Amino acid sequence: MNATRKSESMEAGWYETNSVSRPERPRLSLDLDVDVCVVGAGLAGLTVAREIAQRGWSVVVLEAGQVAWAASGRNMGFVLPGFSENIDSIIERVGLDHAKQLWALSEQGLGYVRRTILETRMPGVDLINGWLHVSKTDNPAELRNEVERMRWIGADVEYWPVERVRDQLRSPRYFGAVHYRQAFHIDPYNYALGLAALAEKAGARIFEDSPAVSLDPAGVRKRIVTPAGRVRAAHVVLAGNVHLGALMPRLAATLLPITTYVMVTEPIGEILHEVVRYRGAVSDTDRADNHYRIVGGDRLQWLGRMRAWEASPGLIARGREAQWRPCRIEPRALKDIDDWLNHYRRFFDESFDRLDAYLQKLQAQGHDKARDRNRIEERSNDQPNAKNRKDRRNKPRRS
Repeated sequence: MNATRKSESMEAGWYETNSVSRPERPRLSLDLDVDVCVVGAGLAGLTVAREIAQRGWSVVVLEAGQVAWAASGRNMGFVLPGFSENIDSIIERVGLDHAKQLWALSEQGLGYVRRTILETRMPGVDLINGWLHVSKTDNPAELRNEVERMRWIGADVEYWPVERVRDQLRSPRYFGAVHYRQAFHIDPYNYALGLAALAEKAGARIFEDSPAVSLDPAGVRKRIVTPAGRVRAAHVVLAGNVHLGALMPRLAATLLPITTYVMVTEPIGEILHEVVRYRGAVSDTDRADNHYRIVGGDRLQWLGRMRAWEASPGLIARGREAQWRPCRIEPRALKDIDDWLNHYRRFFDESFDRLDAYLQKLQAQGHDKARDRNRIEERSNDQPNAKNRKDRRNKPRRS
């Protein structure tokens, strides 16, 4: 982890306000000799620490900031099967049998998280089942084929037609969807805090504000140095993600720092449940934006936009302060706008229906007039011309 204490730059927001109680963990200020040293107290590091400690090994976790201060504790909490790559590309690259094994492996991860929450009765996690991946184009055949291919590899998915989607998500922009029944969403920060408590209960020791500033991997006992203490360990697990920095620069250089933005509304009220009836997680894109869920009963949590570089926290803070404006979502105004749009949509639908009926009437009248004209012409052709008859009467006879 970086030497700076990242958590100091984090304002108290939705995650901290709704978190369970967390103990103050000490800074490493002595030398320790253990079996395993884990660098980074995010989801990966805490899971490894818990599993190793349960098997009787001595474990120390070094965290530069606080437990789950970064992406592990501040994300949308979607727990989904599969991978970012689409299933067709995976099958093409590794074959159908290996694709099935990879999918089963990803579902084992879901099972681990679910069991950990339920078996330990982890507080504040609020597990809600289901993930709906919605299409914004009218492509039912394509979605049905996708569901069929997903079932080939063992996925528990179902196709939702447009009527069912719009019954749950009241938007005319939504069409069909793929429903993942085994997926779920949780409070990620409380889950990470719960993992930390379980790891400590199993015997692991977690030190906050203790960045690993150097690592000597040579020899049987590896040496990890922090500003105020050192650790000697037979094994080292690096779980610091993009924050490894100078500790392992070659490894850190291979990682892309993806940052996304999350918003949580104030309580909206019953109108939210009228518009968003589905209680699971919702995504309407394959990219890192437009994912949302209901939290806190009647609030909407929404993720959108992203960046792929790591900027200075101070620069981000100054930019945020320069652009920040207080705002408040008024649900009644949104309801009035929705009613207005629905009124004019009905008005234009009725107007177009009347126009269509009128055009059809004109077209029918045109056909009738053409038919009458043809009949008149036919009768005219059958009768000799009056002028010709007169001419024949006035023509003198030859003697």
